[in-house]
Amino acid sequence: MDNEKLMGALLDVPEDQYHAEGRSGAWLQSHALALFAKSPAAYDRWRRGAAGAKDEPKEAFAFGRAAHCYILEGPEAFAERFATDEARPVNPRTGKAFGSATKEYAAWAATVGKEIVTAGDMATIRAMRCAVLANRNAERLLRGGRAEATVRAWYAGMNCQIRMDYVSAENGIVDLKTCRDLDRFEWDALGYGYIHQMAFYRAVLRVATGAEAVVRIVAVEKAEPFRCGVWRVPAWALDHGEKDNEERMLRLARCIEADAWPEPEEWEAERLLDFRS
Repeated sequence: MDNEKLMGALLDVPEDQYHAEGRSGAWLQSHALALFAKSPAAYDRWRRGAAGAKDEPKEAFAFGRAAHCYILEGPEAFAERFATDEARPVNPRTGKAFGSATKEYAAWAATVGKEIVTAGDMATIRAMRCAVLANRNAERLLRGGRAEATVRAWYAGMNCQIRMDYVSAENGIVDLKTCRDLDRFEWDALGYGYIHQMAFYRAVLRVATGAEAVVRIVAVEKAEPFRCGVWRVPAWALDHGEKDNEERMLRLARCIEADAWPEPEEWEAERLLDFRS
């Protein structure tokens, strides 16, 4: 991939702005397309901010954001945006630190001016970073590029945006995933739709740069023994995911035009619950 073209396509879009503009419908992103594929009605509720609309749990999202920053951007960048709760106030009656749900904790957190990470989570994140850096292949892939870079392009009839965990001209797209058990990561990748996400990233980056990027995933456990592994996503799998994505985008365009959000017909048919397979 040509480094000059790649650098010219990368945008510095604040994370909050990126997600807000995605939710507004100004830019389509992989998370929204995956939600639409699962349930058009749920996608419509989500984009309108309706009550009951499903989002990733705030705690999980906050942990993932902190882990990505510390692992991909390093301790200095982390210190600019995050702080640990080790200095939180202590209850004089009990001698123990106030819990995160108390007004005393909230008052203290408001003075910090940064996003708070618990001491326990911070210990986990440090162990995860050590595991990634100890994996020679993962460490190599996460050098010489840009972390958390946005690319925007007109793709398959829609304004689309991607926010890549890491990208470089030499190694292409590298996505960082956290998991509970590295032995089950390949099943997780299928269940969570990682192939379709990476296919969307590759396609948008191709439109913006004219080049076909190699795609890899670095996965690291968020509990002992904190193992780290690297997977290369084969081109044929990305091609299949890209075809699915474009079919989904066509259905999404039709739903937007008609302002109708029916559930997929595949769930209307009766199925056989067969435990033999």
